This record gives sequence, C-alpha cells and structure tokens, in this order.
Amino acid sequence: MTPSSLPRVALLGLGRMGHPMAARLLAAGFPLTLWNRRAGRGDDLVVRGARRAKTPADAVYDAEIVLTMLADPAALESVLTAPDGVLKTLRRSALLIDCSTVGPAAARAMAELCAARGASYVDAPVLGSVPAAEQGTLTVLVGGAPADVERARTVLAHV
Repeated sequence: MTPSSLPRVALLGLGRMGHPMAARLLAAGFPLTLWNRRAGRGDDLVVRGARRAKTPADAVYDAEIVLTMLADPAALESVLTAPDGVLKTLRRSALLIDCSTVGPAAARAMAELCAARGASYVDAPVLGSVPAAEQGTLTVLVGGAPADVERARTVLAHV
C-alpha cells in the first residue's frame, strides 16, 4: 500500500501499550487521529503529525479503522456508548479493532453494538510487553469474520 492509499485510523487509549502502537502506525504513514482519557498523552505524536481528538466521537468520525487499547471492559463500554462516544459517529463501513483484553462476553457485546451501527468488529487482544509494542513484535490474537480479520491485518501488521 502506498501512503496515499492507507486507511484513516483512529487509536483510542494512549497508555503504556497504546502509545507505542500509535507511534508505529504514524511511522508507517497512516493518517492517524488519537484520543486519550487523560489530556497531554501523545503530545509527541501530535508534533509528528497525528491529529488529537477531544472526544471519542471526534476521533472516529472519519476513520476507516478504529483501534481501541483500553484498560478493561468498563472502559471499553464507556468509550463506545457515552454521549460523546464512538458509536455517536462511527461510520457504517468502519472496522473497530479492539486490542484491549476484555474477555468473550464483552467482545460479543461490543460486536453487537458495532453491528447495530453497520460497522464491523474484531477482537484482537495482544500478547507482549511495552518493549514488544515499541519493537512491533506483539502477538495479536484476532477473532472475527474472515473478511474483517483480513482487513484488520493491514493495520495490525504495523503494531
């Protein structure tokens, strides 16, 4: 893929794992929008060309692919369903890739919420530590419809 053909990506959650994942996507040339619950995280990525969003809804309104790397099922549900959450503006054609470790019940519930919007969802928890995230050597366990898993590979190959 050439940089001009790369999908627009939003990454929500710039903690210990999300920040290096975002840095790798930005370095690979993806047009990247960032959101984090705590302001100030990702300032270095904004200086390098990422766009900072004020809300999850703002982060995803034009994203083709959305990655979430959040603390737990409650955080994921909140980020998706809050009044200014992802589901407010998630595009019908978007793919949400959840890299948080939330368990099968939460993954199924989030997949249903995305499907109700006409969007796709894959569960993609990662195995590895911060150094693995920085080096791009995370193991990603991806589950979802085969076409969605293939589509997710275009982004996950860079994290």
